Amino acid sequence: MRSVSIAFVFILFFVLSPAAFGGRVRTLATTSKDMPVIYLMTGRSTVLRFPSTPKKVVIGNQNYFNIEFIDSDLTIQPLGSSSSNLFVYGDGFTYGFLLNVVHGQEYDDLVFVRTSYPNEVDPAVVREQNQPSNSKLVTRPPIHFSLHGVRNKLFAIESSFLKWNERTKLYYADLFVKSTNGAISVQEVKVDLIQSGVSLLSIPPVFDCDSIAVQSSCRVRLFISSPKRIKTTLKLAYKSKDHNFEIKWKN
Repeated sequence: MRSVSIAFVFILFFVLSPAAFGGRVRTLATTSKDMPVIYLMTGRSTVLRFPSTPKKVVIGNQNYFNIEFIDSDLTIQPLGSSSSNLFVYGDGFTYGFLLNVVHGQEYDDLVFVRTSYPNEVDPAVVREQNQPSNSKLVTRPPIHFSLHGVRNKLFAIESSFLKWNERTKLYYADLFVKSTNGAISVQEVKVDLIQSGVSLLSIPPVFDCDSIAVQSSCRVRLFISSPKRIKTTLKLAYKSKDHNFEIKWKN
């Protein structure tokens, strides 16, 4: 009888232990300028729960992830061990994530995604929660530049610096592209950053909108490998025509 009771207690402890339930539930405070990590596991679905309904997602590696929309939830199921980046767009928010497939119980079951405000959440705490405990946050100063030929017959562009993102190990720049001559579908626009004939873009550009209205700006985020301070051209291709802008690096 005593052995049966001990066995029952052991089984009850195992069933009620957190590990028996699988992954974790957490609240993630982030902003449109961060790229926090979401931890996934093959054979499991992870739910990202947003304050309002997501409308559009852009994922870097579409063949290895199954994504579904359910109200304000976004479910992600990895189909392999490949990592990727993910951008989620909705009313009043744009979030970027890095998807990392892990093994064991250190994956996310449910993540409540919230916007981080300066007086509400300490960004240092958020960064610490989203990176391994044995890693150190590396910061690099922004790289400032100016654009020449910023306005032509079709486009006007605003941007002035590159910022380093430690999680992606890449610089990123936000371009604000304005149409000066009619509405433009972003599906017809190709953006590239060229240096010595080679593209600096490590991840496809991500547009913040589906179309660019006349005299309205659309943000385009570029992820860039470390640039050299040599001649660099920002190229926008639209309807088989290139619109080039020269970048001048500042000290």
